[in-house]
Amino acid sequence: MKITSAKLFLAEYNRSETPEFPKKSKVVGIRIYTDEGIYGDGEVAGIHATYGAFGVIKDMWPFISGKDPFDNEVLWDQLMLRTFWGQNGGAFWYSAVSAIDIALWDIKSKSLNVPLYKLLGGKRRDKVRCYASQLQFGWGPIDSPAVTVQDYVDRARLALQDGYDAIKIDFLNWDEKGNILNETNRLGLLPPELVQVFSDRVHAVRRP
Repeated sequence: MKITSAKLFLAEYNRSETPEFPKKSKVVGIRIYTDEGIYGDGEVAGIHATYGAFGVIKDMWPFISGKDPFDNEVLWDQLMLRTFWGQNGGAFWYSAVSAIDIALWDIKSKSLNVPLYKLLGGKRRDKVRCYASQLQFGWGPIDSPAVTVQDYVDRARLALQDGYDAIKIDFLNWDEKGNILNETNRLGLLPPELVQVFSDRVHAVRRP
């Protein structure tokens, strides 16, 4: 089996605009094809690394084109050792190469007709608890930053109605006026007024 071609995707979708997350968010994916008609899909995780990772994948293509997708560990080493930036690593490089690696594992799984977890050493559990994540950015029909205490409560209730019994929220993305709280505001010893904002939000969401 040989890698013959690939399609690289850079998709944009709309979301509420904040200083951290622009209205146009991006997703990068790659689909790698083989001469046996089997293809594998990989994805770049993260928001701010998308354009950089997109370019890295394009630059890495000559290293994997025509190669055996089952040699993914060999290919990873070549991408690491035969490229200047590979030996320096970093989020852009690793997110791009991990997308390629995911696609190669996908090809392996399909070619052997076995679940991927078998190739990775076996299944340890029959189910995994799923939680609703990053509710401060919105949930369901709500697509706006959470600012007021009621904003946080509303998002938590929607997630619970959807069947989740665990949620994850960053309660200190914005202050009570909607101003973004950057690292300077959130690191170190918090001022009493900010501690109170945090406490009010947490208690309201946890309240039965």
